[in-house]
Parts: sequence; C-alpha cells; structure tokens
Amino acid sequence: MKLYEITGEALAIQDLIETAVDENGEPRELTTEEDGIITQFFLANQEHFEEKADAYGKVMANLQMMADEAENERKTYKAELDRLSARAKTFTNRKDNLKKRLFWAMDLLKKDKIKTALFSFNIQNKPMSINTDLANISAVPDCFLKKEVSKSAISSAIKAGEITVTDSGSLIYNKTGELLEGIKAEKEKTLVIR
Repeated sequence: MKLYEITGEALAIQDLIETAVDENGEPRELTTEEDGIITQFFLANQEHFEEKADAYGKVMANLQMMADEAENERKTYKAELDRLSARAKTFTNRKDNLKKRLFWAMDLLKKDKIKTALFSFNIQNKPMSINTDLANISAVPDCFLKKEVSKSAISSAIKAGEITVTDSGSLIYNKTGELLEGIKAEKEKTLVIR
C-alpha cells in the first residue's frame, strides 16, 4: 500500500530502499554505495531540485507509513507477548509458592534432604547477597562507590540558567564561573517536513 504514487527516478529510489534487506528478508541499513546512488538523485540535475525534493518527500512519506505499519504490528505482538508473559509469571508464582511451602515443611520437620523415586530435595545455603539499602554513603570507602555524570541534571541546570553554554559547546557553571571540563553541549540541526 502506497500513500503517494511515485514515478521515474523516485520510484527507483523507493525500490532501492525497499529491496535493501538482509538474509532474513528484514530491512537493513543502506550500504555506502546505495547511499551514494540516492545522493546522486539530487546532484544529477540541480535545476529541478524542488521537484526532486517533492519526490523525496513522497518516498519519505511512504517509508513513514511502512514504519507506522511495522510499529502497529509490533504493538499487536507486544500485547500477545504481554499476555503470555503474564501467564508464564502466574505459573512461575504458583511453582514458587509450592516450593516455599515444601521448604517450610522440610524446615519444620528438620529434614535437609529428601530423596524420592522421582526427585531429590535439598535445603542448602545460597550465595551471600549484599544489601545496601541502609548504607551511609559518607562512611563507605570510595573504592566501593560508583560515580557517574548525570546528563539529565546538566540539561536541567542549563534550562534553569545555572550553566551557560558557550558558542563552542563548553559549559560554564554560573555559581563558581568554572569550566566543566570534559563535558560539551552539542546542538544538531534537523529537517522538518510538513
């Protein structure tokens, strides 16, 4: 199903994009050679640039429609996957509940091992687990701490005016005037099609 009817060179571009599939028949990224063919579409005859841009827009609209269809299909499968995951979780919970009851009964009867014709049941120690929920961070040695830069906190500080972004993308912390070394703000441009 095509949103726009396309002809000529644009049809060739559409065909090139649609036939770019992997060994499983799934869409793949374009090769450098294929990308070069698409680039030549614009460069070959610049006097008809607007017509070519219009044709390009039609191809992009068709690709967006295909992406939307794939997303809808993903959502359909996700709903089924969620249903099956919930079903599997229910069975797992039931099994875990029975296991806890058997453990409780064996512990109550002081039986660490039971061997039947079908199964062997053993109560044994699990590997040690570490719980840090109540840790006093200031009392924990640095070698056990993990430090990370929070991009969201920096972005919020820029929006709040606490950090100034220079033309080169460097960040200056306004409260102290110091340069935040190793951190850059990058602005990109994008093409908006309406």
